[in-house]
Amino acid sequence: MTKISACLIVKNEEKLLSRCLDSIKDLCNEIVIVDTGSTDKTKEIAAKYTDKVFDYVWNDNFSDSRNFSLSKATGDWILVMDADEVISASVHDKIREAVKNDEPDAFFLIQRNYTSNNNLMNFEFIKEHSLEESMKYSGFVKNPLIRLFRNNKAIVFSGSVHETVEKSIISNSIKTGKLDIPIHHFIEENDIAERQLKYLAIAEKNLEKNPNGRDYYTAGSVCLHFKKDYDKAIKYLTKAAELDFKKIQALEGVAECLIHKKDFEHAYSIYKELVRSGNASASVCNNLGNLFVMHKKYELGLKYLKIAVEKGSANKKRIEENIRKVEAMMEKKQ
Repeated sequence: MTKISACLIVKNEEKLLSRCLDSIKDLCNEIVIVDTGSTDKTKEIAAKYTDKVFDYVWNDNFSDSRNFSLSKATGDWILVMDADEVISASVHDKIREAVKNDEPDAFFLIQRNYTSNNNLMNFEFIKEHSLEESMKYSGFVKNPLIRLFRNNKAIVFSGSVHETVEKSIISNSIKTGKLDIPIHHFIEENDIAERQLKYLAIAEKNLEKNPNGRDYYTAGSVCLHFKKDYDKAIKYLTKAAELDFKKIQALEGVAECLIHKKDFEHAYSIYKELVRSGNASASVCNNLGNLFVMHKKYELGLKYLKIAVEKGSANKKRIEENIRKVEAMMEKKQ
């Protein structure tokens, strides 16, 4: 029988941990929980589900604590989870079947980050709620992550924040596959701002020693979305783009900062280059269309607003309303 070990790192998760563990206790043969300094009842709750609860001294590095959890797993396969995540019982059999195969040795699952902020890039509205917990949100953003993999010492996490195993997967030529299985992530039920600011502090500390694209991108994204420090965000995201880490997303972030700073000319030049290079997302086309309208270039504005709708923008209704307003303005001028 193929055995699956669930591995979690936790800190002060007493409100969410039981829900997570209830969702995987019948799927996994073993649950490994590494606590990085809880002061609430997290460890007490964890002990109701497993006797493999370990303490780990936090060192501002998520990968180190993740890898410590992997070292304690004895199953054939490892499923990595966070306390604010859930896996529906309806997909347990799919996971059991997947790990019976000889190949691949690691699988991408689809993390669904639930939110009602439909301004986020790649936001998708929920067509049908499969979980009661999701009903308070209007949609989610998908994030494919390798979360299910064979228990192999060569597979390890890297990155102080937003840690992944992908680097070790690639360097060891480990074959991966994709499973259309969602991990339901209720990130907004934690203090998301507090967590993001923690990521920022870690990223900035790392950058002092080792400038790298990943940490520049992390720092820039937090400065843009949570600190509203647009000057710092531009600095960090520009560096990330120069180092070719999520270059397109980083440049979009820079342009968004420039719009907040009302530097429309520079924002336009970035959007124009993204369009020229074939990297115009729905959000780029929407913002570019609005810039054209703002400068009374209505025909160009309409063109890009309509492309944004065609590309499946989550803000379809709002963009269509803007299109109608622009068309009305154009009719008046005729």
